Amino acid sequence: MAIIGDEIAQGSTLQQMAKQIRNTVGLNARQQAALHALEARMHAAAIEAAAIQKAMERYANKALRYRAMMIARTETARALSAGTLDAYGRAGIHKVQWIADPDACDICRDNNGNIYTIAEAEALIPAHPLCECVFVIAPG
Repeated sequence: MAIIGDEIAQGSTLQQMAKQIRNTVGLNARQQAALHALEARMHAAAIEAAAIQKAMERYANKALRYRAMMIARTETARALSAGTLDAYGRAGIHKVQWIADPDACDICRDNNGNIYTIAEAEALIPAHPLCECVFVIAPG
């Protein structure tokens, strides 16, 4: 995502990146479905149209802020991982070890401690949105 590269180069914070992203993305399918479900529940409860509109705008804005921050964090992690692997390769390091957060998801917990060549490791982290895993130099 070009926004991330530009924002990293400018030294922007995650919040600044998220604000830029928010201007270019919309709600994902799950968020749209939740928004429509909210609208349906409010109509079923006979809530007036103006209140429904206001509630939907609040929900959509909150969901969009969350999505933009998720994208900013995930894509920053992707750039960090790629940069780390590139630096390791340039330094003559051939193998890295996957390190997962102690509260990691099943995907990351299963990969924790695995050792990969630099080539094998490319594009593995982040493994999913909001992934907090990193590569370190493999022992030995």
